[in-house]
Amino acid sequence: MSIERLNLLSDTHLLRQPAAVLCDVDRTLLRHDHSLPEDVATAARDLPFPLILASARSPIGLHHVHDRTGAEDLAVCFNGAWIGNPQTRQPLYALPLPRDAAEFAFSLILELGGAPAWFGIDHAVALTTQADCVGQRIKVTGGPLRLVDHASEISGTPFKLLATVDPDRIAEISAALGRTLRDVAYVAQSGPGLIEIVHPEVSKGVALYKVAEILGVPPERLAAAGDSSNDIEMLRAAGLSIVPDNASREVKKFADVVVPHCDEGGIAHGFRWLATLPE
Repeated sequence: MSIERLNLLSDTHLLRQPAAVLCDVDRTLLRHDHSLPEDVATAARDLPFPLILASARSPIGLHHVHDRTGAEDLAVCFNGAWIGNPQTRQPLYALPLPRDAAEFAFSLILELGGAPAWFGIDHAVALTTQADCVGQRIKVTGGPLRLVDHASEISGTPFKLLATVDPDRIAEISAALGRTLRDVAYVAQSGPGLIEIVHPEVSKGVALYKVAEILGVPPERLAAAGDSSNDIEMLRAAGLSIVPDNASREVKKFADVVVPHCDEGGIAHGFRWLATLPE
């Protein structure tokens, strides 16, 4: 096929077909409005190797995308804090954020002016006073939202905290969270005004190695695609990295191939190109 719409940044055309591709969901597979282009869905279903969704979303938040793309019954959720079947929610790997770290991070987000959401495996929890802000985020991915009056009413341990912040302050708040939580949590931006907080040993990069182990292949036999800072470790760990043109300059530093903008369904070009590589 023609590669005229791809920007090859290295000798990736000399590589073989990957054993699987781990692909971010929001602003990589999906457009900015969170819709899935039909061309992308078709290209995903036509892949001759497994497509594995790798997202900050929960398993519930992946149902629709999983169904339409024909993705593998193996997904990376919560940035790698949970790996398993998104339909049955049976885990192969799970590493929640410790309770004390989660409570500390929750209160810190509030102090910095953000709206925190606490994610369990099948629901999210937020403060009643922030129902509108957090509720808008939960609507994007689906799943139930429980509201409490005080953080002390939240039970269990979360797989992640999501901080919704003023996009104009995201760099400042992300840096502050990263500095303060560096010993107890991993902090990464996942989109405009969104900051993800998970267990300090969790990242999509670690998840790629876990997936390689599950599949019984070396990590360099896996391809990865993503657009945000929470995808960088995964892009670095993969044998082949694909980045849509809507990604930041920082993320593009880790790309072997840049495909067109997500709003143009650019990842479809990347999928079709991968399928033409020699086996």
